[in-house]
Amino acid sequence: MCQKSREASSPPADPEVFAALEHLVRLYNEVHTASLSNSPEGHWVNEAFVMRLWAVLDAHHIAGGSKRISMTLPGAKEVDVCRRLRNSFGHSTGTIHSSASKCLDRLLRSVFALADQESIFDGRFILSKETVLEPMRKGAHEYCVAVLEKEEASQTSNVPPLTGDYPS
Repeated sequence: MCQKSREASSPPADPEVFAALEHLVRLYNEVHTASLSNSPEGHWVNEAFVMRLWAVLDAHHIAGGSKRISMTLPGAKEVDVCRRLRNSFGHSTGTIHSSASKCLDRLLRSVFALADQESIFDGRFILSKETVLEPMRKGAHEYCVAVLEKEEASQTSNVPPLTGDYPS
């Protein structure tokens, strides 16, 4: 018996994702004011940005649910880190104490070229706007473009050519 791939049963990606991404950035900029910079509250807002970014990608069928991240597409690494951080924040304390969270911290540092930069909050992931959140958003945008282009190309290539003569 043939099994369907997970991708085959998932809904198509929604081009409205770009409007949702713009809305997310506007909301973040309204909430994360200068007074929140380098504060525990500001870090919490940054965690919420990651959570909402993943929610946008999932809700618009870019990734998540039954759609795996296609690691060959541009922006996939950033989207993968977003997913992993979202899971850490949503299903655990979001701190860097377990071996899995330490592995995620190394991945975060590698993808966003953070080297030996230290978090201003002990035991928390580095989530600065300039070095992590903005590059993550840009990567997610690139990934959305690539997913939509890939789906569009596969839809047009799946249409069989017209052949044969029509009865008169």
